Amino acid sequence: MSLYTVIYVSAAKYAMNKRELTNLLAICRLNNQKLGVTGMLLYKEGQFMQVLEGEESDVVELHKIIAHDERHQYVTTIYSAPIRERSFLDWSMGFKDLNEESVKEVEGYTDFLNTSFDSDHFRTDTTSAFRLLNMFKSKTA
Repeated sequence: MSLYTVIYVSAAKYAMNKRELTNLLAICRLNNQKLGVTGMLLYKEGQFMQVLEGEESDVVELHKIIAHDERHQYVTTIYSAPIRERSFLDWSMGFKDLNEESVKEVEGYTDFLNTSFDSDHFRTDTTSAFRLLNMFKSKTA
């Protein structure tokens, strides 16, 4: 078994309310459990950042499906590579809506969280994407 990870950013084609995000999360979790894929999904002001990890063929196929999903546009892969172990082993899909005021209570909160997901910052410094996603690992729904 070869483990693989992909981190991508995308823009929602329309603003999603809490109910729509909750429904999306439920579908993601169900599908990911079936595939054995784990990860984290962040949402902020109409933008997504997601890390997927699992068997390489499953992650690559799931990423292709997401890239063609009608809810996403401008899907941009910012990192992909084989991995030795999972970072989100216990999460079929962790989730955090960064629009919520409670985000400011997360240990390590800084203006870094105000960086747009589609900025060059995450494309040129992938460790920032890992740091952001891992920041919410223990504080996630």
